[in-house]
Amino acid sequence: MILSLVLISQCGILHAQATKAEEIYSFTRVINSYKWYVTQHELWAKEVKKDKKDEEAWTNYYAATRYAGRRAETEEIRLEWVEKEEDVLAQVAKNIPNTFAYYYIMSWAKPVYAAQNPEERKEFIDNVLKAHQIQPENSEVYPELMNIYEVYAYNPTQLEEISKLWKKSAHFTPATFLLAHNMLNGAQKDAIILTAGDNDTYPLWVAQHADNVRKDLTVLNVYLAQIESYRKRIFKKLNIPELVGENKSFEEIIQHIIEHKGQKTLYFTSRSLFNDQEDLLEQVYNVGLLYQYSEEELDNVSILVHNFEEVFYTDLLMHNYYTSEWEDLDLRMNNMYVPGLVHLYKYYQLINKTEKAEETFKVIQRLAQHFDYYESVKKQLGIE
Repeated sequence: MILSLVLISQCGILHAQATKAEEIYSFTRVINSYKWYVTQHELWAKEVKKDKKDEEAWTNYYAATRYAGRRAETEEIRLEWVEKEEDVLAQVAKNIPNTFAYYYIMSWAKPVYAAQNPEERKEFIDNVLKAHQIQPENSEVYPELMNIYEVYAYNPTQLEEISKLWKKSAHFTPATFLLAHNMLNGAQKDAIILTAGDNDTYPLWVAQHADNVRKDLTVLNVYLAQIESYRKRIFKKLNIPELVGENKSFEEIIQHIIEHKGQKTLYFTSRSLFNDQEDLLEQVYNVGLLYQYSEEELDNVSILVHNFEEVFYTDLLMHNYYTSEWEDLDLRMNNMYVPGLVHLYKYYQLINKTEKAEETFKVIQRLAQHFDYYESVKKQLGIE
């Protein structure tokens, strides 16, 4: 799993405090408050005491402990939870060794990209493979399997197999998977798409490998690209010179790609990748869902309008065809359409297409009204 801070920062709805032990879901699906995770940590501690062989209880106990630390408001509190997390891992190893939950928790606690040497890497990979062997249809280990076969032991056949399993598992909501397809289809041929986290990387990879969608595109997560061996393979494929060294920042990687990408179009999925780089801000243009890099002034509005009118499938943005099990996740994912829709609204206003402008604002309202920035959007559009 890739750290996805951009998604944490976009969370708009936090759940009420719990009074019973509840299943703990990944941040990529649901994000709760620090107090909620602390309460769940205490409740699941009671559950594992009742039955020390309960794999589900241990999984949730570890998850609550881990996420309490991730949601801690100070570094001091976070470090306290790191110690608690290590204690839980020791208890897991003692009470449920050689089980799916054991291997899954260990693969989660010690992701492959965190390995410090080849021996650790082998150990971490083995944890993932053993978990998958015990429960091959459990989608919780699929992210790490994708990392293994994309980054450490490149295997297109395995990537296709895992992608098809992942899609079949219904792990991704229709909104998430549709967003991935729209992102891919909105890009120019043979382009490079730089991604930032789990929810803008794995769905795109799955769409490419399971559905054979836009395999001409290179979808590169900038954090995984900090791994030199992986970066070397991808750069060779793109005819980009090597960037030697394991400790390259993602800013250095982005700049290297910009300097050597040749005629390939470069996109970003998130503003978080360039917001702190002033030299990039004036060279990146919203084209619907992606942000296109261009050293020359770009008529992004015409591209954006074409994407929304001719390329993107947007019915799910306007109509409730199903009740989502992951409503908060869908809100966060669909939130990615809003910046482009704001440009679209302004365009329709400019050319006096009042009806289309009104329809577009209704979609903006539907997607953005749950978030704090909604009032600033209305003000920007001159709507009270």
